[in-house]
Amino acid sequence: MLKTKIIPIRPMNIKPLVSIDNSETSMPSFGHMGVSKTLPNASGLPPPTQKELENYRRNHEQIVSSIVTSSLRNHRKDVLHGSRSLAMMIPNYSRTPKDWDLYSPTEKARAQAIEKAIDKKVGGNIAETVYVPIPKVSSGPDQPGTGKDLYRVVTPAVSGDAEVDVMDRPAGLKTVSYKGITHEALEEAYIKAQRSKSQPMRMAKASSDASDIESYLKSKGKKINNPTNISWL
Repeated sequence: MLKTKIIPIRPMNIKPLVSIDNSETSMPSFGHMGVSKTLPNASGLPPPTQKELENYRRNHEQIVSSIVTSSLRNHRKDVLHGSRSLAMMIPNYSRTPKDWDLYSPTEKARAQAIEKAIDKKVGGNIAETVYVPIPKVSSGPDQPGTGKDLYRVVTPAVSGDAEVDVMDRPAGLKTVSYKGITHEALEEAYIKAQRSKSQPMRMAKASSDASDIESYLKSKGKKINNPTNISWL
């Protein structure tokens, strides 16, 4: 069975704990949403042989990890976020990371470069880049940390999951450098996790991440702003 991953939606600019009438809580219309599309083969390589396919199945974690970390170290304006980032920065992080989540000012080019690198490492065209437009669901300004375009590097012959998600880098994103890689700042990741706790399908992961980040920052003697005091939440 193919696994699915929640596609981020550009969130509505609504403050929490504010009473709103029913007319403002209706579901948004997605009639304007664009259609996902697979981009042309970036490597130009033919399909992989059965041997190459099996090699990727056995070693895909090592292959993708080495390619993505190398890309991040060579492109310092690209930002690692999500579970991979938290697992690198937080000792004893609770969740097991799966795919890689990146922000980049050149998101399409970066995704296709990663696709090409995976194909070359494998020896055949195993990876694809899929463009996924992220719908805007409010007429107001976007919240900080909101992207607009997502490029997913997938290996459909092996998994229904994305290997790498590359989104355009949001303006004003707070970052930190750690071991040669630019990461989303933990304080920013904490606020994002707190916001996601209200979403049923993301509640468990978000709660776990928020708890891990809070415990780690407190162990370092850092205070955490109460997310309800952040005006854009």
